[in-house]
Amino acid sequence: MAPEPQLALTRIHQLMAPWVASTPDAPAVRDADLALNYARLDVAAQSAQAQLEGLGLRPGDRLLVVGEDCVALCVLVLAASRMDMWSVVANARLSDREIDLFIDHAQPRRVVYTPHVSPEAARHAERHGARSETWPGLGDLPVGALNATTVPEPCFADPREQVGCVLYTSGTSGAPKGVMLTHANMLFTATSAARMRGLHPGDLSYGVLPMAHIVGLTAQFMGNLCGGAALALAPRFTPAETARMLRDEGVTVFTGVPAMMAKMLDWSRASGTPLTAPRLRLMTVAGSPMTPSLKHEAEAAFGLPLDNGYGLTEWSPATPPRGAGGRTSPALRRPRRPSASWPNRWRANWARRGSTSPTC
Repeated sequence: MAPEPQLALTRIHQLMAPWVASTPDAPAVRDADLALNYARLDVAAQSAQAQLEGLGLRPGDRLLVVGEDCVALCVLVLAASRMDMWSVVANARLSDREIDLFIDHAQPRRVVYTPHVSPEAARHAERHGARSETWPGLGDLPVGALNATTVPEPCFADPREQVGCVLYTSGTSGAPKGVMLTHANMLFTATSAARMRGLHPGDLSYGVLPMAHIVGLTAQFMGNLCGGAALALAPRFTPAETARMLRDEGVTVFTGVPAMMAKMLDWSRASGTPLTAPRLRLMTVAGSPMTPSLKHEAEAAFGLPLDNGYGLTEWSPATPPRGAGGRTSPALRRPRRPSASWPNRWRANWARRGSTSPTC
């Protein structure tokens, strides 16, 4: 279960400390190319910290990562936390214009790319003139030129003030915004996710939600770290591979979006392949409401309740509890209005070059 007490933690990389000490050989994160246990994940984060320091990064700098879900992305986020840097995760599948807008707006000290899991990341690295660097335990990752003019932000011991990550919203209500997530915000969400889901060593979550999204970053990645569980990452969702993972790899927890669940059901019907998940104990969807018909069909296929999470990037996600017997659909309930006193409140939206501009 989640480490106690949560308030003793001040940085997100500390989430894994209990498991590094108590279950160092337990699996932590893996992708198609690399698998790390908790001890090796800790060593990789320390090595990446040293590498970043050697590349001229400082506390308060922004580190922007253009990529898709993989072990290297997890390690870079943890290394940035160790240095009191702000990690900015950008989905490599975004357009050239969007990626360039994020870089111009965030003014990162360096940009790192994950081409080994993303052809789009490789293309962005090439057009930005990034040079390959060898990272101990991770392999080769391209790194962009040093931004010598960017100014580091002030650092704070208080996790409620220290920004850990910046995620750019989709801009549904205007231009994309860089949402500044504090360590307290993410620690609260990770700890809550681990407790609500009962995550523990021996669990295996299948991670297909992008870490450039709030659920993929906090509930999926950090929540699993908090519970000492294992996380198997995939840069892209496909119905066939997801069905295979659930059937053959011992996945116990799966979180997707409603469209993923619908595509798996369609694939099952079209291929004549039943959906089976012998060890699955919890499945949830987030990102958008699900219809009652999708909920009922998925629950009939897997024999489990399907929960629907809700959340904003600014407030971090949450999964409402099920009604008695799992019969009440969270998709049909009105979420509670966020309160400024909630610990998962974001700090502000990132304004260009050094100022913060709260929007509420």
